[in-house]
Amino acid sequence: MEDHPSIEQELRVVKRVNHAISLAPDVEAVASSILDIIIEETNAENASLMMPSKDMSRLEIRAAKGKIDDYSRYSENAIGQVFNIGEGIAGMVGLSKEPIIIEDTRHDPHFQARDVKVKIASLLAVPLVYGKNELVGILNLSHSRPNMFSEKDLKLVKFFVAPAALALRNARMMNDIESINRILREDLSMTDKAMEELRKNALKLFNYLSIGILAVDSNGIITAINKKAIDLIGMKAGQSIYPILSEDTIKRLALEETNHSTDISLHGRVLNLECTPIPFRPSWHTLISVRDITAERFREEKLLKIRDQYKDLVENAIDAVYIIRDGRFILTNRRFQDIFGYSSDELFGLHFRHLVTLNSLKQISKSLRKYRDRDMFISNL
Repeated sequence: MEDHPSIEQELRVVKRVNHAISLAPDVEAVASSILDIIIEETNAENASLMMPSKDMSRLEIRAAKGKIDDYSRYSENAIGQVFNIGEGIAGMVGLSKEPIIIEDTRHDPHFQARDVKVKIASLLAVPLVYGKNELVGILNLSHSRPNMFSEKDLKLVKFFVAPAALALRNARMMNDIESINRILREDLSMTDKAMEELRKNALKLFNYLSIGILAVDSNGIITAINKKAIDLIGMKAGQSIYPILSEDTIKRLALEETNHSTDISLHGRVLNLECTPIPFRPSWHTLISVRDITAERFREEKLLKIRDQYKDLVENAIDAVYIIRDGRFILTNRRFQDIFGYSSDELFGLHFRHLVTLNSLKQISKSLRKYRDRDMFISNL
C-alpha cells in the first residue's frame, strides 16, 4: 500500500476543498462538503464533524455522514455524543491539537464506546485548527473493522484541514454576523437596553474576527471597532470615518440599503472596504469589513508584468511551456493545459507541487534551489 495519496487524488481533493470554501457563509453546506470529501476519498465508513461549544469546554457532533447516506445530517445543536475537552479520543485531540489513529479500539483505554448505533473498531481523529492555536473542530473517521486507517489516510486529510478550518471558521463568523443583521431587521422596536446588550455581544464577536470590522453611524462616526480594524485604519471609536470614506458614500448606503465595495490606499497599504447598511436604532449604521490586500495587489501587478513580458513566446511555443514564480504558475500555454486537463484560469496561482510526485518535487527543489530568488522560465516540460 502506498504511503502517500496519488497526485490525481490530491488534485481532486484540492478542487473539492476550494468548492467547499466558496460555500461560506452557509455553515451546513461547508460542513457537508467536507464530510462528502472524507467519505468518498478515504476508507471511512462513517465521518462526523465536532465543534466546540460556545464556552469552549465541550465538543459536540454537529454534522455526520455514512457511506450509505445520501446526505449529511447537520444541526446548530449537538446531534450525537458530547465530550468534554480532554475526555475520550476526540477530547484528547481537541486538547493536544494533534491527530490520533486508533488501529483497534478494543485495545485502546482512551476509547469510550458509550451507547452508539455505529460500530467503531478503528478510528482516525484530526483537529481543525485556525492560526496557531484556535480549535475550530474535530474530524472523526471510523470503520467497523480494525486497522482500516493508515498514514496515507492521515496525510490526505491533513492535506486539506487548514483550508477546511478557515472555511468553517469564516462561515460561522459570517453566519453570526448575518444573524445579528437579521435580528435587527426583524425587530426595529427593540428597547435601548436590549439594543445596547446586542451591540456589546456583537463587539465581542467582532474582536474574534481575523478581518477588521467596524460600525459607523449615519453621521460617519465610528461607534464600534475591533482590534484588527484599529490596526489597519489607525482609528478608534468616536472618530469620523470621512477621511477614508466619503460622506456621500455613507449617506447613499443608508438611503439605498445596498452593499458597497471599494479599495483605498492608506499609510502605504491597499485596503478593501466592504460596506453593508444595518438598522441600528435610532438611525441606520454601516457595517464595514476591512482587509489588507496590499500583497495581493502587488503580487497581481508583478505577475501581470511577467505574463505580458513572456506571453507571446509561451503561447507560440510548440512544446508544453509554463512560467512559475515562488512555485506557482503564472503563465501556461495551450499544450501544457491540454496535458494536465486544466484551463489557464485554473492553473494560474496553483503551486506546482500539485502536479508532481513527492520524490520529483524533492529533485526539482534541489536542482532549482540556486534560482529561488529569481523568476524561473522553463521552456520544455
